[in-house]
Amino acid sequence: MPSIIKDSFYINKIAELVFENEHYQTYKILPQYGRGIFTIHKIIPGLNLAYNNFFLKNKLVNQAKDYQWFSDSLLKINYCIKGKMFAYNKAGRVCISNGGTSSYYYGTENIYAVDHFEKHYESITIFGYMSQIINTFTAIFNIKEQVFIDFINEINVGKEFMVIKSNSIVMKLVNEIYECCNKNNPENIKLKTIELLFYEIKNIQRNKNTVEQYYNRTTIDKVMGIEQYLINNVDKKITVNDLCKKFNITLDTLKRCFKQMYNQSIYAYLKMKRMTKGKELLEHSNLSITEIALNCGYSNHHSFGKAFKQTYKIPPREIRKKA
Repeated sequence: MPSIIKDSFYINKIAELVFENEHYQTYKILPQYGRGIFTIHKIIPGLNLAYNNFFLKNKLVNQAKDYQWFSDSLLKINYCIKGKMFAYNKAGRVCISNGGTSSYYYGTENIYAVDHFEKHYESITIFGYMSQIINTFTAIFNIKEQVFIDFINEINVGKEFMVIKSNSIVMKLVNEIYECCNKNNPENIKLKTIELLFYEIKNIQRNKNTVEQYYNRTTIDKVMGIEQYLINNVDKKITVNDLCKKFNITLDTLKRCFKQMYNQSIYAYLKMKRMTKGKELLEHSNLSITEIALNCGYSNHHSFGKAFKQTYKIPPREIRKKA
């Protein structure tokens, strides 16, 4: 019988086993890759749940010949709790996983590359070989194989992966599993994991209404370049149309992809950076408020003051007095 643990690039290449008992295994991230742990709980034969809580130093690229493919078709559902992860496949598609999203994958391709955009990452992952999951659920719960086939067809339309916004029911179950992991309650972890998978199977068609778009690597790189450009040019007048021309990207793609990556619009993000810089200058420089306004991309201190008060609920001069 194929072993999903032995097939995993993550488990075998960037971590080492540090603890094991009848309920779970704990792996520690090797220092050259980062720090933290992931704990794999044995739910029922064929089905596992991982609690991931770690920091990665840099982008990882899977160049290990023995870990390019899984030995059977894998079902993987990842629920991001904290942080942001970009997972790349060999075709150049990028799966963006951030807080409040659920990522679905069915297939045999092992992870090609992963970049934890916000280095601290926490998630709950349900995974297992689909053939083993079907056999176990059929034997224990008398669920027909066709139910799982229909579920696979729903999540595998693009034959790559699917990301959707997690609804309140999913988030409630994920948070309950998260609490059980922190309290080391293996029995409840098993019960809640099975409940969550049952819910996914029963409701996937309806939940797909909130599916997220996915983008190629070129688009992701452009949007990351735009984000860095905004950070470096908070003192300049910037329009979205100018960004589209400068980085050769369509307006719709830029707006959608930026919002998906950074959880806010371009203008909201730029305003946040300007306000952060303005507050820092008010507290730690001798510049006048007018000079600070110009340094933050505002034409006068009135417009800067209005935006600042909207953000911090206090006018700039009060921050300056306290400093």
